[in-house]
Amino acid sequence: MDLNEVLTNPLFFPLLVAIITIISNAVFLYWLRKWQYRAEYIITNVQKTYIPVVSEINDGLEHLNRFLEAPSSLKWTFETLEATKKSGLFEFIRSHDQKLYEKLTLFYDTIRPRFGELNVLQEKTKQAIRADWTQHIRNVVSDGKAREYAGMFVNEVLTDHMFIQFLNGRTEGFSRTWNEKLYSLSRSHNLFVPYVKVAPDKIMVSRTSKTCTFDVSEDEIPKLIQLSQPKLKELHDFYNQVRDLVNKEVVRSLVPMMQKYITNPLS
Repeated sequence: MDLNEVLTNPLFFPLLVAIITIISNAVFLYWLRKWQYRAEYIITNVQKTYIPVVSEINDGLEHLNRFLEAPSSLKWTFETLEATKKSGLFEFIRSHDQKLYEKLTLFYDTIRPRFGELNVLQEKTKQAIRADWTQHIRNVVSDGKAREYAGMFVNEVLTDHMFIQFLNGRTEGFSRTWNEKLYSLSRSHNLFVPYVKVAPDKIMVSRTSKTCTFDVSEDEIPKLIQLSQPKLKELHDFYNQVRDLVNKEVVRSLVPMMQKYITNPLS
């Protein structure tokens, strides 16, 4: 049978259409299955990756916003994000959305460490202020034997709660705390404290030749507050830098991008 006979055969064109249809359907079903597999892969990994990562980041942002009121509660580790990085799911994010990958990598490499640095700085600031105050009080106390109680007194006065007050520019109640701790110190360590103003109806330690004199009055409070200002300003400045960076790159960019895919993974 020659080509002309094949082409003129009444069954040729219906057969050709059937073959083309079968091939087309096979190709279509192949690409459909491939698209479905890809869609399921994206949806599964978005649920597994984006939802817990965004939740953890939002938790970190909430703690950052409350830093001035609760500095020691700052969340500076991002364990879910670190686990995502180690598991290789960052590569999925790269294949899903290159721009999102760049934003998340920026957060991981550059912004995330700032939370830890801020946590370290607030602790260093608190300890540095305590050290400055201790040295100042040692210089003020006239009795050499009583100077050894300066650090103890400062730790009693400058508690974490009081440090938070200073961090927020508040000093209410400080004078009362100061005098209460002076009185407590005098009673606990047999010190003569001439300036104490707490419980005047109670018997104070009497001054004898063996009694150390811890002569520090509340007149030192403004000097100590002023002494703290440079270190507090340094902490405030760094906090504001971190918060500005987070607002720009995370609040207004990274989080909305991830939330978009959580709402619609295939968008």
